[in-house]
Amino acid sequence: MILKLLAINLLFIFLAACGGGGGGTSTTTITDDSPDGIWTGTISDSGATFGLTALVYDNEMYGFSNDGDALIQGSLFVSGTTVSGTAKSYAISTGEFITNSTISGTVQQGISFTGSTSGGSTFNLTYDDFYDRAKSLPDTSGIWSVTNGFYTATITVQNDGSFTGSDTEGCVFSGNLIDPDSTKNIFNSLINVSSCGILNGAYGGLASLGEIVVADDVLVITGTNTNFTFLFGFQRQ
Repeated sequence: MILKLLAINLLFIFLAACGGGGGGTSTTTITDDSPDGIWTGTISDSGATFGLTALVYDNEMYGFSNDGDALIQGSLFVSGTTVSGTAKSYAISTGEFITNSTISGTVQQGISFTGSTSGGSTFNLTYDDFYDRAKSLPDTSGIWSVTNGFYTATITVQNDGSFTGSDTEGCVFSGNLIDPDSTKNIFNSLINVSSCGILNGAYGGLASLGEIVVADDVLVITGTNTNFTFLFGFQRQ
């Protein structure tokens, strides 16, 4: 789990199918498998293999690899079990842009997600049933904080998903978590950043609860807009 703030300047790089049966007597519907979920596994590049965790919902994807020093933000499209998409990759340690790429792969809903990128990387992910743990907005309530060296960010989340917070750089955060499916461990995030210079603005992304020691002691919030992408890995206080 990434326990740091990522504020990445994208300005350096800029940012159900169906078929017919014969004779008109029958119709076959092709159902798209869904890549939604929390996925864990590996990504390989240039002979090296690293851990990878991905959060996917409603065609939006955020992937992160601690040992691979990479954050991936992208969009996915599915036809049957075939997945295609586009992604931008960044170095976690420096926030620098790595590359634009396309994604191609295969998904078995709730089982596996495998594929490759135009940059030559291959990934092999397995569905994590932590995604299937029913979570609602009150589960996110509380005080959350992340510290990385001398930097600390803290937010307070209310039972309705609204939150406010700030960091040691003077940045101020406010926003809302929205529960699109109370049977899953997934939330949409809407974040406003102010008093933060060029980082000011509105962001949208995904959020999910995690576990280090006990259930729901980690809250991951992601967000992106035209200029920046970030990932917070908050710990419950």
